[in-house]
Amino acid sequence: MASKPKQCIQVPNKNKKGTKWQFAMPAIQSMTEDGWIWYLEKMGRLSAEQIEEWIQEGDCVQWFHAEAEMQQWLEEWEIKQADFMRCIQNFSKMHEVWTELTTRNSNDGHITYAKQKAVMYATMEREAKHCFALVGYGDWILKEDEILADLIQKDWISL
Repeated sequence: MASKPKQCIQVPNKNKKGTKWQFAMPAIQSMTEDGWIWYLEKMGRLSAEQIEEWIQEGDCVQWFHAEAEMQQWLEEWEIKQADFMRCIQNFSKMHEVWTELTTRNSNDGHITYAKQKAVMYATMEREAKHCFALVGYGDWILKEDEILADLIQKDWISL
């Protein structure tokens, strides 16, 4: 017979093959009682003013915690955007490199392979730009004279 879990009672369950014992949890009365926080006035002998001050301090802590979480989320979002942009730039550069290699080689097999890789990276760059545009960042492709921080500051202004 299975061992009986703590604070459970055995209940017979009859089925076609015979009686099997199952375990059932009794109703727990402590779940219906109010938590300690509702009895601060009685337990700590705090005045209404002290309780209000304690609640205000808790609200401030919760607000600053939520603000920190929001800032962390924004930082992670910016990191993802930067990663995506670096990915696009990498595909573009690799396309240029493989295209350049097609002109430097005289072996037909090497030229064919380099062209295949150049097309692959061009396709990956195009698809990445398309995906980036779908989420609203189609104009976020860095130009020669731009830096990432400028684009991020523009995005902050729009928030």
